Amino acid sequence: MEVELQYLYTGEDPAVVPIELADLTLAGSQNVAITDTYFDTEALDLRGAGCSLRIRMTDTQQGAELTWKGPSRRVGRSGKQRKEVNVLLDSVVEESGELERLLAEHGLLEVVHEAASIAPGGGLHAIGALRNNRSIHEYVQGLHRLELSWDRLEYPVGPGETRLEVEVKSEFAERYLEAADDQLRQLFGSALAPAERGKVRELCERLYPELLAA
Repeated sequence: MEVELQYLYTGEDPAVVPIELADLTLAGSQNVAITDTYFDTEALDLRGAGCSLRIRMTDTQQGAELTWKGPSRRVGRSGKQRKEVNVLLDSVVEESGELERLLAEHGLLEVVHEAASIAPGGGLHAIGALRNNRSIHEYVQGLHRLELSWDRLEYPVGPGETRLEVEVKSEFAERYLEAADDQLRQLFGSALAPAERGKVRELCERLYPELLAA
């Protein structure tokens, strides 16, 4: 289960990484270049159901990672919660049939089809790729862990975005999110706003406005 805060950063000042977040202490940082390729039907049925299916490649690991995310629900002022399933892949998926075979192999094909009411035989296709220069910062207090990420996003069309996310990375750490939200709002003020839509929704808005308006 993914539980996180999501913000859009509109400030002109450089990104700031606090040494403490919600009484958790900064324990480590890293940078990673990410390419996310998203998949959907030709009618964007997954997007319409609030779901996403992607394959992620990074410059820090071999192979790729397949991620399925179900519909989300709001948590607090800026957070959301949703089911997430991750599968490590040995190679890049290039064809729709290969993707569906992998989904079936891991018990996800029926889940994906049911979540978006996709008819049997409904094909899944690559609908767009998103590039992200991400800096990741881990905060720890005993067994509790939060992860703060600065995302510098490049879309296939239109201007880039800077987003800030805080994700729960250990059991029971969700109770720290409210304090983290308060601290980040105080730190960045009006330059930080809750993200009205997720990255994949923004991608689809830019590439397929006619389909989303239908």
